[in-house]
Amino acid sequence: MTTGRCLGHENFEAQDVAAMQVLVPHLVTALHVARRLAAADLRTTGASAALDRLDAGVILVDAAARILFANQTAEAILAGNDGVGIDREGIGACSNRANQVLRQLIARCADITTANGEPGGSMEIPRVEGRRPVRVVVAPFRADAAQIGTAWLGAARPVAILMITDPERGKRARKENLRCRFGLTSAEAEVALEILKGDGRDASAARLGIAATTVRAHLSHIFQKTGVRRQAELVRLLMQGERGDDERD
Repeated sequence: MTTGRCLGHENFEAQDVAAMQVLVPHLVTALHVARRLAAADLRTTGASAALDRLDAGVILVDAAARILFANQTAEAILAGNDGVGIDREGIGACSNRANQVLRQLIARCADITTANGEPGGSMEIPRVEGRRPVRVVVAPFRADAAQIGTAWLGAARPVAILMITDPERGKRARKENLRCRFGLTSAEAEVALEILKGDGRDASAARLGIAATTVRAHLSHIFQKTGVRRQAELVRLLMQGERGDDERD
């Protein structure tokens, strides 16, 4: 915010400057309060506790792609900086091409006068090491008139909501669950999850890129740690455990 006089008018006098010096701290305080109200509004109306339970990342951004709100899943995905992350300019993709597309989708949500069809869209962002891409859906965020006129005073207003899905995230959580429940190593948990697909040891070995004999060795250790003797019993045990986790959720 600036204060000025039209061309041709006299310069501000000392009492004018003094009056502004008294007023400015109150304006700064008001803007800080407005920003806090905006943040609180995101957390209450957005039901952040419920959003934190989602497997997908949920992010609100302003027109400059700066993050105004992110649920816990989104924070974890961004912290990994694998495909999508945060830089000085806000949320972005690690690939230049993907980053350009992502910023364009956000910009279209900000431009309510766009003539290019419905704003928003979806995209896949490639990742390193051959991992499956992150999927991002971008849609306009519609705040009501009361929010626009009050809570967002002096604060950046969200223009887009991003839903980020990491197909690898669920697998990592399942692996960690097996490691905690049965004391499996990371490699053993990988083998157990592949065996759970039910198409045999050879197919599991092929997907993991290891020898079938290595899979058999891991299975021997898994049997010892889980207390089962046959592959069918292992599959049944693992499926029961996953159903129990789903019911608790």
